[in-house]
Amino acid sequence: MGRPGWVLLAVAVSGCGRGVESDRGAPAPLAVSPASVNLPPGAPQRFSATVAVTWSLPEGAGSITEAGEYIAPATPGTYHVMATSKTDPMQTAIATVTVSLTPVVSVSMDPAGVSVAPGAIATFTASVRGTPDLGVSWSVQESGGGSVLDGVYTAPAAPGVYHVVAAAHADPTKTASAAVLVTAPGHLVSVQIDPAAATLRAGNTVRFNAIVTGAADASVTWTAPDGGTVDSAGLFLAPTGVGDYRVVATSRADSSKAATAVAHVQLEPVIAVSISPAAFMVAGGSLQQLVATVTGTADTRVAWSADAGTVDDTGRYRSPSAPGAYHVFARSVTDSTKVATAVCTVSPPDQVTLTVAPDSPAPIVTGSQLQFTATITGLSDTRVLWSVDGGAIDANGLYTAPQTTGRYLVMAESASAHNGRGVFVTVVTPGTVVVTPEQAVIQPGTSVQMQASVAGGGDQRVTWSVADPGAGSVNGNGVYTAPRLEGTFRVIATSMADPTRSAASTVKSSWGNLQDFGGRVVPDAKAVAVWWGDPNAFPPDARSSMEALLAGLNGTSYLAIADQYMRGKKATLSFAGSLQLSSAPPDQEPPDLAAVVCEALDAQGAPPDPNTAYMVYAANFPGAAHPTFCGWHSWATCHGTAILMAYLPNLALSPSCQWPGGSVCDGGDVVTQSLATVTAHELMEILTDPTATSWYDPDKGHIDEIADKCVRVFQGCTQASGRGWQLQAEWSNSAHDCVTQP
Repeated sequence: MGRPGWVLLAVAVSGCGRGVESDRGAPAPLAVSPASVNLPPGAPQRFSATVAVTWSLPEGAGSITEAGEYIAPATPGTYHVMATSKTDPMQTAIATVTVSLTPVVSVSMDPAGVSVAPGAIATFTASVRGTPDLGVSWSVQESGGGSVLDGVYTAPAAPGVYHVVAAAHADPTKTASAAVLVTAPGHLVSVQIDPAAATLRAGNTVRFNAIVTGAADASVTWTAPDGGTVDSAGLFLAPTGVGDYRVVATSRADSSKAATAVAHVQLEPVIAVSISPAAFMVAGGSLQQLVATVTGTADTRVAWSADAGTVDDTGRYRSPSAPGAYHVFARSVTDSTKVATAVCTVSPPDQVTLTVAPDSPAPIVTGSQLQFTATITGLSDTRVLWSVDGGAIDANGLYTAPQTTGRYLVMAESASAHNGRGVFVTVVTPGTVVVTPEQAVIQPGTSVQMQASVAGGGDQRVTWSVADPGAGSVNGNGVYTAPRLEGTFRVIATSMADPTRSAASTVKSSWGNLQDFGGRVVPDAKAVAVWWGDPNAFPPDARSSMEALLAGLNGTSYLAIADQYMRGKKATLSFAGSLQLSSAPPDQEPPDLAAVVCEALDAQGAPPDPNTAYMVYAANFPGAAHPTFCGWHSWATCHGTAILMAYLPNLALSPSCQWPGGSVCDGGDVVTQSLATVTAHELMEILTDPTATSWYDPDKGHIDEIADKCVRVFQGCTQASGRGWQLQAEWSNSAHDCVTQP
């Protein structure tokens, strides 16, 4: 769920997030890449768009960041990722995501074996199945056994048998290997089999590879003299009897030359279960995807369970919030006595961090290098795994840019915890002019400082200009001043050394007003307070005060701020009373707030109403010590009826959510006044943007609604129900500012 805006007052909108991605080329039609993808539950996928977009999830399933980093939901099905053009909200594109249970990852190599001279080169190809990520990591098994880069192997000087290994990026435990026989020149005809011995179950198969040296014809004839069968490609099918069986490869060039391998055939092996990762460290309430592997049976299903936290049937585990050591179990469905255990260590909040430096590097030229460093805190294991989607990076974080220009992702991930950080690197040709910021949003008549550099060193001087008449002005130092009107303008920096090289920054001159995207608004609203949990947990005056506020807002100048967003109607609000729900709120944020509202309505025999804002006041506050929000609003269905709701945890338990400064109106309690301003925040957003499709500011990198733009902006006391309230200001398009009255 996206919760944009100020960290302590934010909006959650059922998995709906909006982001902005830089548009580095000329204007182009909107397209999303990839257009379709198959993922296992909980798997990541990076989406990109041809223009700057906001991202959203029509089904509200999974999550997506402002940079297009998508996490698939835990439930298999077909979902969609929507990109909406930032400059033209009528232009959209949709990618299809098919989520299915994770298939088994496998790797194969071609060829399976070769013979080369010392120092010679051989090329291998790896094929990955069972995952969308087809990448592999290459290595040589033996120390001193040569080197391999992107499948191109260079043999060492010393003769011998070596093995080239390809490990799947998606699951490094899944590998394939190819045997390489390095022989001295003039070597006589010889045959070797790799592997020389193999152990397998009765009735199963194993692949043997023959390596012939000293002859132009490298083919062999396969035989299995003791039993079983072997085909012309070396695939041996074990007999039903237990024992050792020979597999023979005879050179067709010289039938006197042969090699023998041994197949050890055993009975059905014992069932075994393992979990990967077997141990991991996360922050409280984090998600960790676990994978169970079952051997010894064709039925690889497991039953998942945990002694704390939750785990679904795909192995997606959510840790408890309290620090400590916990256990996750995978039990074989075939043999319930076979079980594997993974250990989860929950670190205290805010103690596990991974930072990358530089986190916003300047563009670099093709083929050049840039050193990255990663720092992990809160974990005993500080190892970092580096990866890139263009260019190369070594184990120490030294990045080498490719020869192709573009924008590439450098990713640093903890080797032991579910924690990672990505940094984008822009690769340009020498002499390219780079302007920062590439995009800016300022108010009409105001200024922004531009910076320019020329990649690759040399003469860094540039001349500044604006692209069009009336587009504002820019001085010789790059200070751009927008005209006193709204619009989008381009500021250009041109290299003095090479006037053919230039770059532009796009500046949007905007008052930052909310824009109408056509979704529903709620001009004739009702409010119901749902008190969830122990009534004594709230401040003594909390219930009576919130009821007075909700009953008294109608007709106030504060509520009238919303009139300008009601499309010709007047915003009204009536209070329909309170409901009490005695069940205890969970220790974690409620995953299904609609079910809570439904339960409270059903207890009173009341039907759900689509025009009512159900304000759910929870007696506890999950993560109160380090909150990432003070409240949020959302929408869902109750008995088939769309309902609007807000989650308002108990601010008495979270000092960070209590307004600390200034005098409190009418001498009221600070906690209760803070709860009042959070209530007003979420209520005004429910009226003007109930489903995140109506009024918001798209120029921000997240949802920015009427209250988000004015978090902790206070302008005196608002009168309602005969008393003063310290309510935050709300954004007014007509005033281009935060106000407490129209």
